[in-house]
Amino acid sequence: MGRSYYYFAASLPMLDFNGKAPMSTDEFLNNCENLLQAADYKLVRAVLLNEDITTVNNACIRRWVDFNRAFLNEQVVVRAEKAGKDPLDYLRGGRAFEQKMSDVIQQAVKNPNLLEGTKLLDQFRWQFLDELAEGQYFNLEFILIYGLRLSIMEKYELYASARGGEIFKEYHNIHVPVLEKI
Repeated sequence: MGRSYYYFAASLPMLDFNGKAPMSTDEFLNNCENLLQAADYKLVRAVLLNEDITTVNNACIRRWVDFNRAFLNEQVVVRAEKAGKDPLDYLRGGRAFEQKMSDVIQQAVKNPNLLEGTKLLDQFRWQFLDELAEGQYFNLEFILIYGLRLSIMEKYELYASARGGEIFKEYHNIHVPVLEKI
């Protein structure tokens, strides 16, 4: 059985997908560094910074990694097919097809509003994290899931900022003309 972090977990503010992030991911990681055992902090940091965690022996992390890989691969399939490319050239690992996942991705890709399409994808991730969080209280898994949710929220705060507007315009100017040709 893993360690419990009662004080830290209980002190974390509630998160709502449509709400404002109560702290940045960096602040959260600083708190983790101060309040978690060193090995647990390294694990949380690795997950949140998308470092290689393929060899980690933790069921919660394994489920997240497998889900996220399948979700990203399914996005690759949809986008490659739309571009007339062979998706097999771009997949990482095998394809784990799930109809619900595919439907959400199709809906997001068809959405003319890039931000709304992205939100559909992240809401699906959030729902998976809700499932993953069942029965996780005050433990490392709770902390990990909290950090993943926080990183989703933080992304939308960047989008809403002045810098986010600049990034979007830059992305739009580069990618939309290319996408219109497809």
